[in-house]
Amino acid sequence: MAYLKTKKGTVLTPELIEKLAKEAEAGYDLAHARRERVGRPSLGPASGPSPRIAFRATPEIYKEARRRATREGRSVSELARVAVAAYLAKAPAGGSRKAGRVSAATTSPSRSAKVGRQ
Repeated sequence: MAYLKTKKGTVLTPELIEKLAKEAEAGYDLAHARRERVGRPSLGPASGPSPRIAFRATPEIYKEARRRATREGRSVSELARVAVAAYLAKAPAGGSRKAGRVSAATTSPSRSAKVGRQ
């Protein structure tokens, strides 16, 4: 006879199902129940939502990021977090804006270039 299993692999025999049903009928003290958090897990040590950073990329950068993430078994978000963390670890704090710019070959023209400023 085939039995069902829980997510953790516990076999649900008729005896166990009967025992669980009796427990449920007797009622549970919900003051001691474990609360499950919904949504994505926090990325930091503190509980609560993780800040979100959004940015636009050229189609070429996005395609390459997807390829690399797939090859490394990561998500594009994880790849971006690692890249930003590596950049921040080696970038001088309070440095000039131009020092950290990505080359023009990999990005679209900056807003200031579009409006004729240098």
